[in-house]
Amino acid sequence: MTINTPTTGDILKGLFSELHHHWLEEMSNVMTPSTEEPIDDLALPIDSLTRLCFFAISDDLLPFYGSNIFPSFDRYGFTPISGYDVISPTGSSFIAVMLSLMKRAYLVVIDISSLESSYLFEISLALAKKSYVVVIKEKATPIPPMIQGTQIKEFERPNIADLPAIRTFINQLELYIKEISQQLSKELRKKTIDLSKSDYRSAAICAINLLELDLLKKLNEDEILQKGMRGVSLLGLVDLVRYHYDVTRYYRSLLGWISFRYKLRNPGETIMPEELEKIPDGIIGFLDYMSSQQPINKKFLEIYEQIEQPSDTSSSTRNDSYKKFNELKEIVNRLSAVEGKQFGYDSFIDATLSEEKRSELKRFIEYEEKLLSLSRLLEGSFDTEKQLKIATMKGEFEKVLSLCDTILEKQPQNVNARHAKAITLDRQGKYEEAIKWYDKVLEVDPKNIYALTSKLILFDALGLRKELISEADKAINIYDEIINNDQNNTGAWIAKGIILSLLVKYDEAIKCYDKVLEVDPKNTRALYNKACAKARQGRVDESLALLKEAISLQSKFKEIAKEDRAFNGLKNDMRFKALVQ
Repeated sequence: MTINTPTTGDILKGLFSELHHHWLEEMSNVMTPSTEEPIDDLALPIDSLTRLCFFAISDDLLPFYGSNIFPSFDRYGFTPISGYDVISPTGSSFIAVMLSLMKRAYLVVIDISSLESSYLFEISLALAKKSYVVVIKEKATPIPPMIQGTQIKEFERPNIADLPAIRTFINQLELYIKEISQQLSKELRKKTIDLSKSDYRSAAICAINLLELDLLKKLNEDEILQKGMRGVSLLGLVDLVRYHYDVTRYYRSLLGWISFRYKLRNPGETIMPEELEKIPDGIIGFLDYMSSQQPINKKFLEIYEQIEQPSDTSSSTRNDSYKKFNELKEIVNRLSAVEGKQFGYDSFIDATLSEEKRSELKRFIEYEEKLLSLSRLLEGSFDTEKQLKIATMKGEFEKVLSLCDTILEKQPQNVNARHAKAITLDRQGKYEEAIKWYDKVLEVDPKNIYALTSKLILFDALGLRKELISEADKAINIYDEIINNDQNNTGAWIAKGIILSLLVKYDEAIKCYDKVLEVDPKNTRALYNKACAKARQGRVDESLALLKEAISLQSKFKEIAKEDRAFNGLKNDMRFKALVQ
Protein backbone atom coordinates (compact mmCIF):
# COMPACT_ATOMS: atom_id res chain seq x y z
CA MET A 1 0.00 0.00 0.00
CA THR A 2 1.32 3.43 -0.94
CA ILE A 3 0.94 6.27 1.52
CA ASN A 4 1.10 9.78 0.07
CA THR A 5 2.96 11.77 2.66
CA PRO A 6 2.49 15.51 2.20
CA THR A 7 5.64 17.39 1.46
CA THR A 8 6.75 20.45 3.36
CA GLY A 9 5.69 22.48 0.35
CA ASP A 10 2.17 21.01 0.44
CA ILE A 11 1.86 21.76 4.14
CA LEU A 12 3.06 25.32 3.70
CA LYS A 13 0.75 25.78 0.74
CA GLY A 14 -2.21 24.62 2.82
CA LEU A 15 -1.26 26.79 5.75
CA PHE A 16 -0.83 29.82 3.51
CA SER A 17 -4.22 29.18 1.89
CA GLU A 18 -5.87 29.12 5.33
CA LEU A 19 -3.97 32.22 6.39
CA HIS A 20 -4.94 33.96 3.14
CA HIS A 21 -8.62 33.16 3.71
CA HIS A 22 -8.36 34.38 7.34
CA TRP A 23 -6.77 37.63 6.22
CA LEU A 24 -9.46 38.33 3.65
CA GLU A 25 -12.40 37.60 5.94
CA GLU A 26 -11.11 39.01 9.22
CA MET A 27 -9.54 42.21 7.87
CA SER A 28 -12.84 43.13 6.25
CA ASN A 29 -14.43 43.18 9.71
CA VAL A 30 -11.81 45.23 11.54
CA MET A 31 -10.39 47.77 9.11
CA THR A 32 -11.94 51.25 8.97
CA PRO A 33 -11.56 53.65 6.02
CA SER A 34 -10.02 57.02 6.92
CA THR A 35 -12.28 58.78 4.37
CA GLU A 36 -15.99 58.52 3.63
CA GLU A 37 -15.83 57.48 -0.04
CA PRO A 38 -15.04 53.71 0.30
CA ILE A 39 -17.58 53.01 3.08
CA ASP A 40 -20.32 51.63 0.83
CA ASP A 41 -18.01 49.34 -1.11
CA LEU A 42 -16.30 48.01 2.02
CA ALA A 43 -19.70 47.23 3.57
CA LEU A 44 -20.54 44.76 0.78
CA PRO A 45 -19.70 41.03 0.90
CA ILE A 46 -16.09 40.42 -0.11
CA ASP A 47 -16.91 38.97 -3.55
CA SER A 48 -19.28 41.82 -4.49
CA LEU A 49 -18.86 44.06 -7.51
CA THR A 50 -17.47 47.41 -6.31
CA ARG A 51 -16.12 50.71 -7.66
CA LEU A 52 -12.91 50.38 -5.66
CA CYS A 53 -9.62 50.90 -7.46
CA PHE A 54 -6.70 49.66 -5.35
CA PHE A 55 -3.35 51.40 -5.78
CA ALA A 56 -0.23 49.42 -4.90
CA ILE A 57 2.29 52.25 -4.74
CA SER A 58 5.18 53.16 -2.50
CA ASP A 59 4.61 55.88 0.10
CA ASP A 60 7.02 58.28 -1.63
CA LEU A 61 4.75 58.30 -4.73
CA LEU A 62 1.49 58.83 -2.80
CA PRO A 63 1.53 62.67 -3.01
CA PHE A 64 2.06 62.53 -6.79
CA TYR A 65 -0.74 60.00 -7.30
CA GLY A 66 -3.08 61.82 -4.93
CA SER A 67 -2.71 65.12 -6.80
CA ASN A 68 -2.41 63.91 -10.39
CA ILE A 69 -3.81 60.40 -10.87
CA PHE A 70 -6.58 59.88 -8.31
CA PRO A 71 -8.72 62.75 -9.74
CA SER A 72 -8.87 60.97 -13.11
CA PHE A 73 -10.22 57.81 -11.48
CA ASP A 74 -12.65 59.90 -9.40
CA ARG A 75 -14.01 61.57 -12.51
CA TYR A 76 -14.93 58.25 -14.08
CA GLY A 77 -16.65 56.84 -11.01
CA PHE A 78 -13.92 54.82 -9.33
CA THR A 79 -13.01 55.11 -5.66
CA PRO A 80 -9.19 55.21 -5.35
CA ILE A 81 -7.86 53.50 -2.23
CA SER A 82 -4.49 52.26 -0.96
CA GLY A 83 -3.33 50.41 2.12
CA TYR A 84 -2.64 53.80 3.69
CA ASP A 85 -6.32 54.81 3.46
CA VAL A 86 -7.64 52.38 6.07
CA ILE A 87 -7.14 52.15 9.80
CA SER A 88 -6.64 48.65 11.19
CA PRO A 89 -6.00 47.45 14.75
CA THR A 90 -2.49 47.76 16.11
CA GLY A 91 -0.44 44.74 15.14
CA SER A 92 -2.43 43.97 11.99
CA SER A 93 -0.42 42.96 8.94
CA PHE A 94 -0.13 45.63 6.25
CA ILE A 95 -0.03 42.81 3.68
CA ALA A 96 -3.31 41.48 5.09
CA VAL A 97 -4.93 44.89 4.63
CA MET A 98 -3.56 45.11 1.11
CA LEU A 99 -4.79 41.65 0.11
CA SER A 100 -8.26 42.27 1.50
CA LEU A 101 -8.58 45.58 -0.40
CA MET A 102 -7.30 43.98 -3.60
CA LYS A 103 -9.84 41.21 -3.32
CA ARG A 104 -12.63 43.80 -3.19
CA ALA A 105 -11.27 46.08 -5.92
CA TYR A 106 -12.61 46.04 -9.47
CA LEU A 107 -9.37 47.49 -10.79
CA VAL A 108 -5.81 47.27 -9.44
CA VAL A 109 -3.10 49.78 -10.31
CA ILE A 110 0.53 48.94 -9.51
CA ASP A 111 3.44 51.31 -9.89
CA ILE A 112 6.41 48.94 -9.84
CA SER A 113 9.07 51.63 -10.14
CA SER A 114 10.10 51.45 -6.48
CA LEU A 115 8.30 48.41 -5.02
CA GLU A 116 10.36 45.65 -3.43
CA SER A 117 10.25 42.11 -4.86
CA SER A 118 8.71 40.69 -1.67
CA TYR A 119 5.84 43.18 -2.01
CA LEU A 120 5.39 42.20 -5.66
CA PHE A 121 5.12 38.55 -4.65
CA GLU A 122 2.14 39.30 -2.42
CA ILE A 123 0.62 41.36 -5.22
CA SER A 124 0.99 38.47 -7.64
CA LEU A 125 -1.00 36.24 -5.29
CA ALA A 126 -3.83 38.76 -5.10
CA LEU A 127 -3.91 39.31 -8.86
CA ALA A 128 -4.47 35.67 -9.75
CA LYS A 129 -8.17 36.19 -10.60
CA LYS A 130 -8.29 39.93 -11.35
CA SER A 131 -9.75 40.98 -14.72
CA TYR A 132 -8.34 44.49 -14.81
CA VAL A 133 -4.79 45.26 -13.74
CA VAL A 134 -2.77 48.34 -14.68
CA VAL A 135 1.00 48.18 -14.33
CA ILE A 136 2.77 51.54 -14.37
CA LYS A 137 6.52 51.65 -14.68
CA GLU A 138 9.32 53.96 -15.58
CA LYS A 139 11.09 53.44 -18.89
CA ALA A 140 13.98 51.37 -17.60
CA THR A 141 11.92 49.19 -15.26
CA PRO A 142 11.10 45.67 -16.53
CA ILE A 143 7.85 43.93 -15.47
CA PRO A 144 8.78 41.11 -13.07
CA PRO A 145 7.75 37.63 -14.32
CA MET A 146 5.65 37.05 -11.19
CA ILE A 147 3.04 39.67 -12.24
CA GLN A 148 3.12 39.19 -15.99
CA GLY A 149 -0.08 38.02 -17.64
CA THR A 150 -2.52 38.63 -20.45
CA GLN A 151 -4.80 40.71 -18.24
CA ILE A 152 -2.09 43.31 -17.60
CA LYS A 153 -2.43 46.78 -19.17
CA GLU A 154 0.95 48.48 -19.22
CA PHE A 155 1.68 52.22 -19.07
CA GLU A 156 5.05 53.93 -19.06
CA ARG A 157 5.27 56.78 -16.58
CA PRO A 158 7.68 59.64 -17.31
CA ASN A 159 9.68 61.32 -14.60
CA ILE A 160 7.22 63.15 -12.32
CA ALA A 161 9.22 66.38 -12.77
CA ASP A 162 8.53 66.37 -16.53
CA LEU A 163 5.12 68.12 -16.44
CA PRO A 164 4.32 68.16 -20.22
CA ALA A 165 5.10 64.43 -20.44
CA ILE A 166 3.04 63.75 -17.30
CA ARG A 167 0.02 65.50 -18.85
CA THR A 168 0.30 63.28 -21.93
CA PHE A 169 0.60 60.21 -19.70
CA ILE A 170 -2.53 61.19 -17.72
CA ASN A 171 -4.51 61.73 -20.95
CA GLN A 172 -3.55 58.26 -22.17
CA LEU A 173 -4.45 56.74 -18.82
CA GLU A 174 -7.84 58.50 -18.82
CA LEU A 175 -8.81 56.91 -22.14
CA TYR A 176 -8.33 53.49 -20.59
CA ILE A 177 -10.13 54.46 -17.36
CA LYS A 178 -13.13 55.65 -19.41
CA GLU A 179 -13.25 52.32 -21.24
CA ILE A 180 -13.13 50.32 -17.98
CA SER A 181 -15.73 52.61 -16.39
CA GLN A 182 -18.16 51.81 -19.21
CA GLN A 183 -17.57 48.10 -18.69
CA LEU A 184 -18.12 48.44 -14.93
CA SER A 185 -21.39 50.28 -15.59
CA LYS A 186 -22.66 47.36 -17.70
CA GLU A 187 -21.64 44.84 -15.05
CA LEU A 188 -23.18 46.86 -12.20
CA ARG A 189 -26.46 47.15 -14.11
CA LYS A 190 -26.58 43.39 -14.73
CA LYS A 191 -25.62 42.65 -11.11
CA THR A 192 -28.33 45.02 -9.83
CA ILE A 193 -30.99 43.28 -11.92
CA ASP A 194 -29.80 39.80 -10.85
CA LEU A 195 -29.62 40.70 -7.13
CA SER A 196 -33.04 42.38 -7.15
CA LYS A 197 -34.59 38.93 -7.54
CA SER A 198 -33.17 37.62 -4.27
CA ASP A 199 -31.18 40.08 -2.11
CA TYR A 200 -32.92 43.48 -1.92
CA ARG A 201 -30.34 45.11 0.36
CA SER A 202 -27.32 44.20 -1.81
CA ALA A 203 -29.31 45.11 -4.94
CA ALA A 204 -30.06 48.57 -3.48
CA ILE A 205 -26.40 49.19 -2.60
CA CYS A 206 -25.35 48.01 -6.06
CA ALA A 207 -27.96 50.26 -7.70
CA ILE A 208 -26.82 53.35 -5.75
CA ASN A 209 -23.23 52.58 -6.77
CA LEU A 210 -24.44 52.40 -10.36
CA LEU A 211 -26.25 55.74 -9.94
CA GLU A 212 -23.10 57.48 -8.73
CA LEU A 213 -20.96 55.92 -11.47
CA ASP A 214 -23.33 56.81 -14.31
CA LEU A 215 -23.96 60.36 -13.05
CA LEU A 216 -20.20 60.99 -13.02
CA LYS A 217 -19.96 59.51 -16.51
CA LYS A 218 -22.80 61.70 -17.81
CA LEU A 219 -21.43 64.89 -16.23
CA ASN A 220 -18.02 64.16 -17.73
CA GLU A 221 -19.36 63.38 -21.19
CA ASP A 222 -21.32 66.64 -21.21
CA GLU A 223 -18.27 68.57 -19.90
CA ILE A 224 -20.04 69.77 -16.76
CA LEU A 225 -17.58 68.42 -14.19
CA GLN A 226 -14.46 70.53 -14.03
CA LYS A 227 -11.24 68.68 -14.81
CA GLY A 228 -9.32 67.83 -11.65
CA MET A 229 -12.39 68.09 -9.42
CA ARG A 230 -12.34 65.54 -6.60
CA GLY A 231 -14.57 64.45 -3.76
CA VAL A 232 -17.98 65.44 -5.18
CA SER A 233 -20.56 63.78 -2.93
CA LEU A 234 -23.61 62.01 -4.35
CA LEU A 235 -25.73 64.95 -3.17
CA GLY A 236 -23.33 67.29 -4.97
CA LEU A 237 -23.76 65.26 -8.17
CA VAL A 238 -27.54 65.36 -7.78
CA ASP A 239 -27.38 69.16 -7.35
CA LEU A 240 -25.38 69.45 -10.57
CA VAL A 241 -27.81 67.19 -12.42
CA ARG A 242 -30.77 69.13 -11.05
CA TYR A 243 -29.35 72.39 -12.34
CA HIS A 244 -28.09 71.19 -15.73
CA TYR A 245 -30.88 68.82 -16.78
CA ASP A 246 -34.66 68.61 -16.61
CA VAL A 247 -35.07 66.10 -13.74
CA THR A 248 -37.96 67.74 -11.91
CA ARG A 249 -40.09 64.59 -11.78
CA TYR A 250 -37.20 62.52 -10.42
CA TYR A 251 -35.81 64.95 -7.83
CA ARG A 252 -37.70 63.63 -4.80
CA SER A 253 -36.70 60.07 -5.72
CA LEU A 254 -33.05 61.14 -6.00
CA LEU A 255 -33.14 62.64 -2.50
CA GLY A 256 -34.83 59.48 -1.24
CA TRP A 257 -32.09 57.27 -2.71
CA ILE A 258 -29.43 59.44 -1.04
CA SER A 259 -31.27 59.04 2.27
CA PHE A 260 -31.42 55.26 1.78
CA ARG A 261 -27.66 55.19 1.17
CA TYR A 262 -27.01 56.49 4.69
CA LYS A 263 -29.55 54.10 6.17
CA LEU A 264 -27.95 51.17 4.34
CA ARG A 265 -24.59 52.08 5.89
CA ASN A 266 -26.05 51.64 9.36
CA PRO A 267 -26.91 48.00 10.16
CA GLY A 268 -29.10 49.23 13.01
CA GLU A 269 -31.45 51.09 10.64
CA THR A 270 -34.69 49.25 9.82
CA ILE A 271 -35.72 49.45 6.16
CA MET A 272 -38.83 47.68 4.96
CA PRO A 273 -38.24 45.14 2.14
CA GLU A 274 -40.91 46.81 -0.01
CA GLU A 275 -38.93 50.07 0.20
CA LEU A 276 -35.68 48.39 -0.85
CA GLU A 277 -37.43 46.51 -3.63
CA LYS A 278 -38.32 49.74 -5.45
CA ILE A 279 -34.80 51.22 -5.48
CA PRO A 280 -33.11 49.16 -8.28
CA ASP A 281 -35.94 49.59 -10.82
CA GLY A 282 -36.30 53.27 -9.93
CA ILE A 283 -32.59 54.00 -10.41
CA ILE A 284 -32.33 52.05 -13.66
CA GLY A 285 -35.42 53.86 -15.00
CA PHE A 286 -33.90 57.23 -14.08
CA LEU A 287 -30.55 56.38 -15.73
CA ASP A 288 -32.33 55.26 -18.91
CA TYR A 289 -34.09 58.65 -18.94
CA MET A 290 -30.82 60.54 -18.32
CA SER A 291 -29.03 58.79 -21.20
CA SER A 292 -31.12 60.79 -23.70
CA GLN A 293 -31.06 64.14 -21.88
CA GLN A 294 -29.25 67.20 -23.19
CA PRO A 295 -27.80 69.80 -20.78
CA ILE A 296 -30.08 72.81 -20.45
CA ASN A 297 -27.32 75.29 -21.27
CA LYS A 298 -26.78 73.67 -24.68
CA LYS A 299 -30.52 73.58 -25.26
CA PHE A 300 -30.83 77.26 -24.32
CA LEU A 301 -28.04 78.39 -26.64
CA GLU A 302 -29.27 76.25 -29.52
CA ILE A 303 -32.75 77.77 -29.29
CA TYR A 304 -31.31 81.28 -28.83
CA GLU A 305 -29.23 80.97 -31.99
CA GLN A 306 -32.30 79.83 -33.94
CA ILE A 307 -34.31 82.97 -33.15
CA GLU A 308 -34.30 85.18 -36.21
CA GLN A 309 -34.24 88.94 -36.01
CA PRO A 310 -37.75 90.25 -36.59
CA SER A 311 -36.75 92.33 -39.61
CA ASP A 312 -38.74 89.85 -41.64
CA THR A 313 -42.32 91.00 -41.14
CA SER A 314 -43.85 87.66 -42.16
CA SER A 315 -46.15 86.35 -39.46
CA SER A 316 -44.68 82.82 -39.62
CA THR A 317 -41.17 84.08 -38.81
CA ARG A 318 -42.43 86.29 -36.00
CA ASN A 319 -44.60 83.50 -34.55
CA ASP A 320 -41.67 81.08 -34.64
CA SER A 321 -39.48 83.63 -32.84
CA TYR A 322 -42.13 84.12 -30.16
CA LYS A 323 -42.46 80.38 -29.71
CA LYS A 324 -38.71 79.96 -29.20
CA PHE A 325 -38.61 83.03 -26.94
CA ASN A 326 -41.26 81.45 -24.71
CA GLU A 327 -39.26 78.20 -24.61
CA LEU A 328 -36.26 80.17 -23.37
CA LYS A 329 -38.39 81.89 -20.71
CA GLU A 330 -39.58 78.49 -19.48
CA ILE A 331 -35.98 77.25 -19.21
CA VAL A 332 -34.84 80.29 -17.20
CA ASN A 333 -37.95 80.25 -15.01
CA ARG A 334 -37.33 76.60 -14.21
CA LEU A 335 -33.68 77.27 -13.40
CA SER A 336 -34.71 80.16 -11.18
CA ALA A 337 -37.17 77.95 -9.30
CA VAL A 338 -34.70 75.08 -8.93
CA GLU A 339 -31.77 77.21 -7.82
CA GLY A 340 -33.66 79.98 -6.04
CA LYS A 341 -31.46 79.87 -2.95
CA GLN A 342 -28.21 79.94 -4.94
CA PHE A 343 -29.33 82.27 -7.72
CA GLY A 344 -31.76 84.60 -6.01
CA TYR A 345 -31.31 88.21 -4.94
CA ASP A 346 -28.78 87.22 -2.28
CA SER A 347 -26.36 85.41 -4.60
CA PHE A 348 -23.88 88.20 -5.24
CA ILE A 349 -23.15 88.73 -1.52
CA ASP A 350 -22.67 85.02 -0.82
CA ALA A 351 -18.94 84.89 -0.10
CA THR A 352 -19.06 81.11 0.35
CA LEU A 353 -20.41 80.40 -3.15
CA SER A 354 -18.12 77.82 -4.79
CA GLU A 355 -16.25 78.65 -7.98
CA GLU A 356 -18.43 76.22 -9.91
CA LYS A 357 -21.65 77.74 -8.53
CA ARG A 358 -20.27 81.20 -9.21
CA SER A 359 -19.62 80.29 -12.87
CA GLU A 360 -23.17 78.91 -13.07
CA LEU A 361 -24.43 82.18 -11.57
CA LYS A 362 -22.60 84.14 -14.26
CA ARG A 363 -24.16 81.98 -16.94
CA PHE A 364 -27.58 82.41 -15.34
CA ILE A 365 -27.12 86.20 -15.47
CA GLU A 366 -26.09 85.86 -19.13
CA TYR A 367 -29.33 83.97 -19.86
CA GLU A 368 -31.38 86.61 -18.07
CA GLU A 369 -29.68 89.37 -20.05
CA LYS A 370 -30.28 87.54 -23.35
CA LEU A 371 -33.95 87.19 -22.46
CA LEU A 372 -34.14 90.87 -21.59
CA SER A 373 -32.66 91.87 -24.96
CA LEU A 374 -35.07 89.53 -26.78
CA SER A 375 -37.97 90.98 -24.78
CA ARG A 376 -37.09 94.46 -25.97
CA LEU A 377 -36.58 93.21 -29.52
CA LEU A 378 -39.73 91.12 -29.85
CA GLU A 379 -42.12 92.88 -27.49
CA GLY A 380 -40.74 96.40 -27.32
CA SER A 381 -41.01 96.22 -23.53
CA PHE A 382 -38.66 97.24 -20.74
CA ASP A 383 -38.81 94.68 -17.92
CA THR A 384 -37.77 96.73 -14.87
CA GLU A 385 -37.95 93.77 -12.48
CA LYS A 386 -35.74 91.65 -14.73
CA GLN A 387 -33.28 94.55 -14.84
CA LEU A 388 -33.37 94.66 -11.05
CA LYS A 389 -32.58 90.98 -10.68
CA ILE A 390 -29.61 91.19 -13.03
CA ALA A 391 -28.25 94.34 -11.36
CA THR A 392 -28.64 92.78 -7.91
CA MET A 393 -26.81 89.59 -8.84
CA LYS A 394 -24.04 91.65 -10.46
CA GLY A 395 -23.71 93.83 -7.35
CA GLU A 396 -24.47 97.16 -9.07
CA PHE A 397 -25.63 98.83 -5.86
CA GLU A 398 -26.70 102.30 -6.97
CA LYS A 399 -28.54 100.93 -9.99
CA VAL A 400 -30.32 98.43 -7.73
CA LEU A 401 -31.55 101.12 -5.33
CA SER A 402 -32.77 103.28 -8.20
CA LEU A 403 -34.66 100.39 -9.81
CA CYS A 404 -36.12 99.36 -6.42
CA ASP A 405 -37.55 102.86 -5.94
CA THR A 406 -39.02 102.81 -9.45
CA ILE A 407 -40.74 99.45 -8.86
CA LEU A 408 -41.91 100.20 -5.31
CA GLU A 409 -43.44 103.48 -6.38
CA LYS A 410 -45.87 101.52 -8.59
CA GLN A 411 -45.95 98.24 -6.59
CA PRO A 412 -45.33 98.97 -2.86
CA GLN A 413 -45.81 95.28 -1.93
CA ASN A 414 -43.28 93.92 -4.46
CA VAL A 415 -41.26 91.40 -2.39
CA ASN A 416 -38.38 91.14 -4.88
CA ALA A 417 -37.77 94.90 -4.82
CA ARG A 418 -37.97 94.93 -1.01
CA HIS A 419 -35.53 92.04 -0.78
CA ALA A 420 -33.08 93.54 -3.26
CA LYS A 421 -33.10 96.83 -1.35
CA ALA A 422 -32.51 95.10 2.00
CA ILE A 423 -29.58 93.09 0.65
CA THR A 424 -28.00 96.10 -1.02
CA LEU A 425 -28.22 98.22 2.13
CA ASP A 426 -26.79 95.28 4.12
CA ARG A 427 -23.90 95.02 1.67
CA GLN A 428 -23.25 98.76 1.92
CA GLY A 429 -22.99 98.51 5.72
CA LYS A 430 -26.21 100.45 6.34
CA TYR A 431 -27.38 97.85 8.84
CA GLU A 432 -30.21 99.72 10.58
CA GLU A 433 -31.84 100.59 7.25
CA ALA A 434 -31.27 97.02 6.05
CA ILE A 435 -33.11 95.64 9.12
CA LYS A 436 -36.14 97.83 8.29
CA TRP A 437 -36.23 96.47 4.75
CA TYR A 438 -35.74 92.84 5.88
CA ASP A 439 -38.84 93.48 8.05
CA LYS A 440 -40.67 94.71 4.97
CA VAL A 441 -39.70 91.46 3.16
CA LEU A 442 -41.02 89.41 6.10
CA GLU A 443 -44.30 91.35 6.06
CA VAL A 444 -44.97 89.86 2.62
CA ASP A 445 -43.01 86.58 2.94
CA PRO A 446 -42.85 85.59 6.65
CA LYS A 447 -40.93 82.35 5.98
CA ASN A 448 -38.13 83.85 3.90
CA ILE A 449 -35.11 82.04 5.39
CA TYR A 450 -32.54 84.48 4.04
CA ALA A 451 -34.30 87.65 5.23
CA LEU A 452 -35.04 86.13 8.63
CA THR A 453 -31.48 84.91 9.24
CA SER A 454 -29.86 88.09 7.89
CA LYS A 455 -31.97 90.26 10.18
CA LEU A 456 -30.93 88.30 13.30
CA ILE A 457 -27.26 88.35 12.24
CA LEU A 458 -27.48 92.15 12.00
CA PHE A 459 -29.04 92.30 15.49
CA ASP A 460 -25.96 90.46 16.75
CA ALA A 461 -23.56 92.68 14.78
CA LEU A 462 -25.18 95.81 16.28
CA GLY A 463 -25.15 94.37 19.82
CA LEU A 464 -28.97 94.24 19.96
CA ARG A 465 -29.12 91.13 22.18
CA LYS A 466 -32.61 91.83 23.52
CA GLU A 467 -34.05 92.05 20.01
CA LEU A 468 -32.09 88.96 18.91
CA ILE A 469 -33.36 86.83 21.82
CA SER A 470 -36.95 88.04 21.44
CA GLU A 471 -37.14 87.00 17.77
CA ALA A 472 -34.89 83.93 17.75
CA ASP A 473 -37.55 81.46 18.91
CA LYS A 474 -39.92 82.57 16.17
CA ALA A 475 -37.17 82.06 13.57
CA ILE A 476 -36.25 78.62 14.91
CA ASN A 477 -39.93 77.57 14.83
CA ILE A 478 -40.08 78.54 11.15
CA TYR A 479 -36.90 76.60 10.38
CA ASP A 480 -38.30 73.57 12.25
CA GLU A 481 -41.50 73.75 10.22
CA ILE A 482 -39.47 73.73 6.99
CA ILE A 483 -37.30 70.85 8.25
CA ASN A 484 -40.34 68.78 9.27
CA ASN A 485 -41.53 68.97 5.68
CA ASP A 486 -38.07 68.27 4.24
CA GLN A 487 -35.45 66.65 6.48
CA ASN A 488 -32.80 67.19 3.78
CA ASN A 489 -33.30 70.97 3.56
CA THR A 490 -29.68 71.93 4.23
CA GLY A 491 -30.46 75.66 4.02
CA ALA A 492 -32.91 75.45 6.92
CA TRP A 493 -30.53 73.31 9.03
CA ILE A 494 -27.66 75.78 8.46
CA ALA A 495 -29.87 78.80 9.21
CA LYS A 496 -31.03 77.16 12.44
CA GLY A 497 -27.40 76.39 13.37
CA ILE A 498 -26.40 80.02 12.78
CA ILE A 499 -29.14 81.34 15.08
CA LEU A 500 -28.32 78.80 17.80
CA SER A 501 -24.67 79.89 17.60
CA LEU A 502 -25.75 83.52 18.01
CA LEU A 503 -27.61 82.39 21.14
CA VAL A 504 -24.37 80.73 22.39
CA LYS A 505 -26.00 77.28 22.13
CA TYR A 506 -23.01 75.79 20.38
CA ASP A 507 -23.71 72.10 21.05
CA GLU A 508 -27.18 72.43 19.51
CA ALA A 509 -25.76 74.41 16.57
CA ILE A 510 -23.18 71.68 15.93
CA LYS A 511 -25.95 69.08 15.83
CA CYS A 512 -27.61 71.12 13.06
CA TYR A 513 -24.41 71.25 11.04
CA ASP A 514 -23.95 67.50 11.59
CA LYS A 515 -27.40 66.94 10.07
CA VAL A 516 -26.23 68.76 6.96
CA LEU A 517 -22.99 66.75 6.82
CA GLU A 518 -24.92 63.48 7.08
CA VAL A 519 -26.63 64.38 3.82
CA ASP A 520 -23.72 66.23 2.21
CA PRO A 521 -20.32 65.45 3.81
CA LYS A 522 -18.57 68.04 1.63
CA ASN A 523 -20.90 70.94 2.48
CA THR A 524 -18.40 73.75 3.03
CA ARG A 525 -20.82 76.06 4.85
CA ALA A 526 -21.60 73.37 7.42
CA LEU A 527 -17.91 72.49 7.84
CA TYR A 528 -16.92 76.14 8.25
CA ASN A 529 -19.77 77.04 10.62
CA LYS A 530 -19.05 73.96 12.70
CA ALA A 531 -15.38 75.04 12.88
CA CYS A 532 -16.55 78.45 14.16
CA ALA A 533 -18.75 76.87 16.82
CA LYS A 534 -15.92 74.59 17.99
CA ALA A 535 -13.54 77.57 18.11
CA ARG A 536 -15.94 79.50 20.35
CA GLN A 537 -16.10 76.44 22.65
CA GLY A 538 -12.31 76.39 22.90
CA ARG A 539 -12.07 73.03 21.11
CA VAL A 540 -9.12 74.25 19.09
CA ASP A 541 -7.85 70.99 17.53
CA GLU A 542 -11.30 70.01 16.29
CA SER A 543 -11.96 73.52 14.99
CA LEU A 544 -8.70 73.66 13.04
CA ALA A 545 -9.31 70.22 11.52
CA LEU A 546 -12.75 71.33 10.26
CA LEU A 547 -11.40 74.66 9.02
CA LYS A 548 -8.62 72.84 7.18
CA GLU A 549 -11.19 70.62 5.44
CA ALA A 550 -13.37 73.61 4.48
CA ILE A 551 -10.36 75.47 3.05
CA SER A 552 -9.19 72.38 1.13
CA LEU A 553 -12.59 72.31 -0.58
CA GLN A 554 -12.91 76.07 -1.04
CA SER A 555 -9.84 78.29 -0.67
CA LYS A 556 -11.88 81.51 -0.19
CA PHE A 557 -12.52 80.44 3.43
CA LYS A 558 -8.93 81.55 4.14
CA GLU A 559 -9.93 85.19 3.69
CA ILE A 560 -13.26 84.73 5.47
CA ALA A 561 -11.60 83.09 8.50
CA LYS A 562 -9.05 85.91 8.80
CA GLU A 563 -11.83 88.40 9.54
CA ASP A 564 -14.20 86.09 11.44
CA ARG A 565 -14.61 87.00 15.13
CA ALA A 566 -15.16 83.31 15.93
CA PHE A 567 -11.43 82.75 15.44
CA ASN A 568 -10.22 85.71 17.52
CA GLY A 569 -8.86 83.30 20.14
CA LEU A 570 -6.84 81.46 17.48
CA LYS A 571 -5.29 84.42 15.66
CA ASN A 572 -1.92 83.85 17.38
CA ASP A 573 -1.99 80.06 16.92
CA MET A 574 0.72 79.09 14.42
CA ARG A 575 -1.51 76.36 12.96
CA PHE A 576 -4.28 78.88 12.27
CA LYS A 577 -1.81 81.30 10.69
CA ALA A 578 -0.50 78.53 8.44
CA LEU A 579 -4.03 77.64 7.32
CA VAL A 580 -5.06 81.17 6.35
CA GLN A 581 -1.81 82.48 4.93
